[in-house]
Amino acid sequence: MAAPEGEINEPPATFRSRLVTGWVIAGITLLMLVAVDLAAAAVLALRRDPDEPKPEDRAALLRTEDGAAWFADYLGEQEARGFDDLYRWEEFSLWRQKPWRGTLLNVDERGLRRTVGASTRPDTPRVFLFGGSTTWGFYSRDEDTIPSQLARLLVERGLEAQVQNFGEVGYISTQELLTLTRELASGRPGPDLAVFLDGLNDAEAPLFNDEQVGPTFWLQERVERFPAFFDRQTTAGALRNVVRNSALFRLMAFEREAPHPMLEPEAVERVSGQVADLYATNAAAIEGLARARGFTALLYLQPLIARKRQVSEVERAPIEPYTGDYLERNRAYFVRVCERVRARMADRPGFHAMDDLFLDEAGTRYVDGEHYTRAANEAIARRMLVEVEAALRQRLSARAP
Repeated sequence: MAAPEGEINEPPATFRSRLVTGWVIAGITLLMLVAVDLAAAAVLALRRDPDEPKPEDRAALLRTEDGAAWFADYLGEQEARGFDDLYRWEEFSLWRQKPWRGTLLNVDERGLRRTVGASTRPDTPRVFLFGGSTTWGFYSRDEDTIPSQLARLLVERGLEAQVQNFGEVGYISTQELLTLTRELASGRPGPDLAVFLDGLNDAEAPLFNDEQVGPTFWLQERVERFPAFFDRQTTAGALRNVVRNSALFRLMAFEREAPHPMLEPEAVERVSGQVADLYATNAAAIEGLARARGFTALLYLQPLIARKRQVSEVERAPIEPYTGDYLERNRAYFVRVCERVRARMADRPGFHAMDDLFLDEAGTRYVDGEHYTRAANEAIARRMLVEVEAALRQRLSARAP
């Protein structure tokens, strides 16, 4: 049959030839992209801070300092989770980790980290712990997190409690307040005792947010990060994730990356005062909820490495992005935040400052300049135990007939 006017019938061999040519071009293009990405990865490796320890080096250091022979396995498990698919959208508080079942690290269906030693008996008091990644237990096994340590110490004191870990990576005190509010409205039994461990993230977020106090971490990344919560299952979302994870993209981001944040001296007073105001405002809201709903609230200003006089070898070599003289350049700011929070909260009976808990400690208490070692988690839990035990015994005595 003749082809319609203007249309040409190609011989099958010519069509196959063009199809093969197309696939060859696509294959060559893909190989070129892979080669460029490998070259970008090599450039990134060369630009790595030579003083920044590799994960295996840090594992060896921690094994010496803290007996953490498991640390390398923990890093492998954390890496296996993958950062881009780690979080899900959480109404109001913005993000919460997805469920994960592992050997050293477990997150349940609600996004809560496993607390080892917590009571499952419904007649035991409920203790909710809130905070950022230090409460959640970054670089800690399930059994070594602050909530797990506290549960264990309570058992040693003859008290069983349903200890739950509501901490989340990157949360500031505002997100914790919102998390508590939503939990109180969930229909689930509320806490007898709510414990908050804060200070670091409230102080640090403005350094990465152009000195804005109030917004959460990752403010500048929301345009890219938050759509991924909703469209990761789409083809376009998957392609975006592939691009963002490529070495070439990371190299381009590296080139655009601003210097490690630092507050100028004239900004220290202004920003530290705003941080203290934010903390005190959220604390007042938490205390109001406690009075209205009949639970006890304890608020702790957490230990900060800026308040530690002797820094160990591990603590002196922090992990990206906290390299170079980031800590030293901002030490005065962190100290001033602590001073102003202490002053604002001095008359609040539920507030307890332990920012200087490791003031004269010589050993390693911080894995990376921020997150705690196992020994530090235990020390913090022991310090909390004083008020936590007293509050629980008071509530139990009030229950008694």
